[in-house]
Amino acid sequence: MSAFPLARLLDFIRRVAPFDTLAEEELRRVVSRMEVAYYPQGQVIIQAGGESARFLYLIFSGSVRVALPEDRGEDILIDVRGEGDTFGAVSLLQSRKALFSVTAQEDLLAFLMPGEEFQRLVDEHQEFERHFSHSLVRNIQAARQAADGRLSQMTGTESLTQMALQMRGRVADLMSTNVVVCAPDQSIRHVAQVMTRRRVGSIIVEASPGQ
Repeated sequence: MSAFPLARLLDFIRRVAPFDTLAEEELRRVVSRMEVAYYPQGQVIIQAGGESARFLYLIFSGSVRVALPEDRGEDILIDVRGEGDTFGAVSLLQSRKALFSVTAQEDLLAFLMPGEEFQRLVDEHQEFERHFSHSLVRNIQAARQAADGRLSQMTGTESLTQMALQMRGRVADLMSTNVVVCAPDQSIRHVAQVMTRRRVGSIIVEASPGQ
């Protein structure tokens, strides 16, 4: 890790979920594998359609803009994340090209956790499983809500057909053919473990016979 006060980083990360659930020894191990990085305002950190993220990014100061690019050169704002928030988890867990672009909205200082260390924490700690297993679902819901808002703002010259054409190909990026099912009597913990292991953000509950 580059020069940064260890005590200050430990104090910060202890207050950030789900790192706040780690034992002191584990927390120090995680911190020892982190890097610190600075991104000036306007710099694109993750590019939609680019290679999957190599790190989990934990924001120490500043903020980022998470957006879904549009064919017309504009983009749809999905989220703004600031101190204590993370990004890059969905790409790491899915092991696929980035779905969203992440840009420094203001000067950003972030801690970078290598992808393999992040995956180890997800595999070994249930709290990390629970915290990140639904990230993809939340992002897709945010994308849908943003798209719905954009649709409601269309002018008279923009038809539904035009909007559909602009969004063409994007559904395939967001959806997965890796469909996973579970029985209605299975525990939430078991289902979360299956979702994480299969790298999916949703699961279908099969109806019991006779229902």
